[in-house]
Amino acid sequence: MAADAARIGRYETSALAAELAALEAQSVQERAVGGLPNLEGRPHVVKLIESRAGGLALGALQTFLARTMKLVRVVRPARRHAVVETAEGPRQVEQQARAVRPELSSVAFAPEILEQRPRILIDVTPTARRPEARGGIPRVVTALAKAGVETGLALPVCMEDGALISYYRHPAFEGPITPGPGDIFLIPDIFWYFVEEYEAYVDLVRKHGGQAGIIAHDIFPISHPSFSPEEVVQTFERGLRSLLARSVCCISVSKSTEDSIRAYLEATGFPDRHRLTQDHFHLAVTPREPSSLPVREEIASLFASGRTFLSVGTLEPRKGYAIALDACDLAWEKGEDFSYVILGRFGWRSQGIRRRILNHPLYGKRLFWIADANDSELDMAYARCRALIQSSIDEGFGLPVIEAAAHGAPVIASDLPVFREVGGDQVTYFPVASPEGLARAMMNALVHKPKPVNVAVPSWEDAMRRLAACLPPAP
Repeated sequence: MAADAARIGRYETSALAAELAALEAQSVQERAVGGLPNLEGRPHVVKLIESRAGGLALGALQTFLARTMKLVRVVRPARRHAVVETAEGPRQVEQQARAVRPELSSVAFAPEILEQRPRILIDVTPTARRPEARGGIPRVVTALAKAGVETGLALPVCMEDGALISYYRHPAFEGPITPGPGDIFLIPDIFWYFVEEYEAYVDLVRKHGGQAGIIAHDIFPISHPSFSPEEVVQTFERGLRSLLARSVCCISVSKSTEDSIRAYLEATGFPDRHRLTQDHFHLAVTPREPSSLPVREEIASLFASGRTFLSVGTLEPRKGYAIALDACDLAWEKGEDFSYVILGRFGWRSQGIRRRILNHPLYGKRLFWIADANDSELDMAYARCRALIQSSIDEGFGLPVIEAAAHGAPVIASDLPVFREVGGDQVTYFPVASPEGLARAMMNALVHKPKPVNVAVPSWEDAMRRLAACLPPAP
């Protein structure tokens, strides 16, 4: 029980808000506090690294602890800063944390990565500073970093102490990496939490004759602000426009996202839109090594009947879980016999759907939410589900569709352009935001199990090669 409470103090990002909600959903708080009776009435100090990404985390932490302790004091460490030399002179920026850097020997790598010029410098900074993050973007960033060195096409880097350093530790990269003419600094990560820092480092790259570009996952904080955390809505558009003004390219993770960005830049009269190279590539699926983590019997049993539908993804508004629950209720009211399992952590702006799940009369009987599934359990769920349900209102790519294809699972999905782009005619579609349409598709699938999605699943090496081909030539 003490370990549960100890977890609370270690979070350093906005992921804390999601974790606390997940703990609440699993009724862990009471166990944690109950296991530490000596907390009652005593003052305690909780250290938290505050950052732009930590506003929600700080509030969540204070709210949680205020309910369980008599006195809470949050200590903010001293700010760390770095001086970045730009063409306009020295620029001081806040540096939020240090990167956690793996050994380069931990992955196979092409020796030419050590020598080639010009270089693709693919930035990994936010993910390297938050190695515990498990969301979609961190998974993409680390996969591209690994594929970059394995193919010899890109050198992953981090921003630190006013310079770029290698993400991977290696004797050849002990010191700073100085950008050179023709190098391109690619930003695939969550730039909206680090806008000022990225501005300075992009200016550093340009000072040395290099260029910059963005890998865009979506523009939902602009097109669907209610889908995103409030602090993201406040910083995303400013950061996107500022960095695109400094960039030579914007490469999207799908044609659908590329089209959305082109339309946005045109509609807002973005002044540099015509000189900006735009293209797209598709994400891949990382083959997982056999996990040593066991599949818990209570989770395996949920899929034993062969009549269990699955959804994978963070509990957040864009994923359309309310639509899926409405569809399930319609089918259950008609007497259909099936279960619905959600594998995903609690996210943001979803307190209502969380309450609905936990208070549902069939929760724990036919409706299940697993917030802490491990990789073995995820693989098992894909392999044994009746079908994957993707009831999203919008998506930038839709990685679970590709993951389902890799596991031979059928897919029932909202009729979104990006799902058509990725899944073609192999997916069973229903009208977007239509519980009735989804319920019909689910009931049909219970009578006649749909065929598995049979589409080509690219490797990350393929994705990296396609990404490199999208980039403009060095000047």
